[in-house]
Amino acid sequence: MKSSLRHAVALFAVSLVAVAAPGCSEVAAELDCDSICDNLKECFDAELDASTCRSNCVEVVKDDEALRERANECDDCLDEQDTCALRNEKCTTCPGVRASFVP
Repeated sequence: MKSSLRHAVALFAVSLVAVAAPGCSEVAAELDCDSICDNLKECFDAELDASTCRSNCVEVVKDDEALRERANECDDCLDEQDTCALRNEKCTTCPGVRASFVP
């Protein structure tokens, strides 16, 4: 009986992931935009309008796969660095991403 229950729970979990997966990229893009824009404001440009950055980011990345990849690379790099000095030094894709979101 216990193995049947485990099997049913596993099947349910797999089904849930399969159903939820198509919408994940949209949610992830919004969450990444929040993180990217907040970090860009904190470390790259204190005058950056984070709200405009977020709005533009969401719109731009949904139509531009190459920019979305660079934005994710920037976000990953920002998350890996502990200080703004390291972010400025190591996250070389971020200034171009910033320029795409807030001209």
